Amino acid sequence: MDKTSLSAFPIRTGLMTTLAVVLTACVSAGDSHLKPLASGEVATGVAEQTASMVVIRESDALPGQAVNIFVNGEYLTSLQPGAFRQGPACVGENRLMASYTDVSTGYQEKVAPGQAVRLPAAEVSYFRVVADAQGQPVLQALDAESGLALAQQQQEQVHTLRRVELQCAVPLKTYTLQASALFPFDKFDYASMLAQGKTEIRQVAADIAASQARIDRIEVIGHTDPEGSDAYNQQLSERRASTVRQALAENRLPTGALVASGRGERELLVSDCRARFPRDARQRTECDQPNRRVEIKLFGQAPDAR
Repeated sequence: MDKTSLSAFPIRTGLMTTLAVVLTACVSAGDSHLKPLASGEVATGVAEQTASMVVIRESDALPGQAVNIFVNGEYLTSLQPGAFRQGPACVGENRLMASYTDVSTGYQEKVAPGQAVRLPAAEVSYFRVVADAQGQPVLQALDAESGLALAQQQQEQVHTLRRVELQCAVPLKTYTLQASALFPFDKFDYASMLAQGKTEIRQVAADIAASQARIDRIEVIGHTDPEGSDAYNQQLSERRASTVRQALAENRLPTGALVASGRGERELLVSDCRARFPRDARQRTECDQPNRRVEIKLFGQAPDAR
């Protein structure tokens, strides 16, 4: 990659069934400019490299005003009770935001971090507006069968033109750091990080900062070998990824773009070490070395794609 302008938006990770939605004041339910709803159908055919989402608001789910929906900061619709709206989304990470428009805020709601959701390629993902324990709207993820059936019971919201023009982040580059260069055996904290590991992280951070690509997200992913229990390996991978994320942030990469996660032993690069060396622990340890790693993956847009 070339010289990078880090213009990432804040992202939080984690698989979420219920997504908190930030709401402010908006157009009232009685606004005369809102046109009647129209009959419509969900387009279930989605191209291989794209994603689609449907947001549903049942007539009795949430009283009051129309809820504005934003996808990655772009306006999708103002959703009335008894309506649904379908729109495009990015494969992978997306920011969903809902708000009642308040012109006094200068429409700052659309640039708020919102909630991060990960959407699959070539599929329609469904969400419905519900009320949380405090009576505030939230978006709840639905499975495809339930979501389609629910959408078919509503009318399509068509009173405004959507303005979603996606600039989706794509994989740009992956750096792989060997755990043996980062940490002593069984260690994961920053105080225990080896000098070689700190040097390699500084070099990676400098390379990222020198790139000209637009980087939206930097994923730090920990991996282990299959020795030990699944639970232990998962925790170790998460802790090592978190420490590397900390080190990258200390090298002046934006914390809002950095996302740490662990995969444990689920993504082995070498999977036959147990079979090859069933009685030789030293040979297994050497064989498993590629599995013990931390990956740093960049997502965004290359300079020639902007």
